[in-house]
Amino acid sequence: MRKLLTISELSTLLNIARKTVYNLVYRREIPFVKVGGSLRFDPDQIDKWIKISSWLEPIESDGDAK
Repeated sequence: MRKLLTISELSTLLNIARKTVYNLVYRREIPFVKVGGSLRFDPDQIDKWIKISSWLEPIESDGDAK
């Protein structure tokens, strides 16, 4: 099992304010666990959350435009 991330570690990783992480948790918009009353984040779950939360436009290939 990988090490769980703290609020500070996650905010640094995502380059967002700690308050933003707390808001995401409060709104249940990010996966988290409570360990002894402290919030922790599984890096694998955060990676999945980022992937499903991302919005990407389709990439057009030059070879397809004929």
